[in-house]
Amino acid sequence: MNKLIPLFAFSILFLVPVGLNNAFAATIEITDEASCFAAGAGNFFVTSLADGCFFGSLTVDADDTLILENLFIQIGSGGLTNFGNVILIGGDEQNSGVITLTQDASLVNECGGIITAQGGAGFNSAKITSSQNVGTVTNLGTINLNGGSGQSSAVLLIFTGNTLNNHGTINENPGSGGTSGTVVVGGSGIFNDNLPNNCPSEIIGGELIPIETTSLLLAAAQSPASWLTTLTIAALGIGVYVFTRNPNNMRNIKVILRDYLDRL
Repeated sequence: MNKLIPLFAFSILFLVPVGLNNAFAATIEITDEASCFAAGAGNFFVTSLADGCFFGSLTVDADDTLILENLFIQIGSGGLTNFGNVILIGGDEQNSGVITLTQDASLVNECGGIITAQGGAGFNSAKITSSQNVGTVTNLGTINLNGGSGQSSAVLLIFTGNTLNNHGTINENPGSGGTSGTVVVGGSGIFNDNLPNNCPSEIIGGELIPIETTSLLLAAAQSPASWLTTLTIAALGIGVYVFTRNPNNMRNIKVILRDYLDRL
């Protein structure tokens, strides 16, 4: 049995790339003071409108999901960069599930990134906004604005001094609340829409269709065919190892080869 240990270790090399594709994926929920600090917040504060926490910078990786509910977060000069999924859930409370850019911060939704704002009953719930005269939002992925029953819910607000550069897709789905589920440009805010998108893409049937390669790789790695191929390779490796460790088997192979060569 000890002789098989090296082979099993070798076989694991084939299994690891498939089995660990989702091992490091994380869901980060920010719902209260404890979860704020667990996610790396610099401080937590209580206001008359809603509780919130401050992040100097925040990055959501491709396999990760950030869920913001019940409170709001402020983003400092390091900005917010999203490669994965950001979900803003607005509740009954005012300013719940809100992202506010401060200190000239930027929000960048990268290629393949998805930001979904689900408005609630509360005023200004599930909203993306900036302090006046600071903040730039750049969208290369997808932003879904799903309005709720609360006024100004699921709104992407671009105000004086703010800029929205949209290279991707923004889906506006107004709710029953007034001015909900939409992009709002106020004051002298700037909205640059339909900008060129240089994200990886593939032409299918003459139509240019963006492809999120990470999702494709994960789907392929998790398919039964991938696991079957991996297990087949591992089984063959074990078989070859066991066969070659038997001196009689190797001697028989040599005899067969010698006989074959003599006939030639």
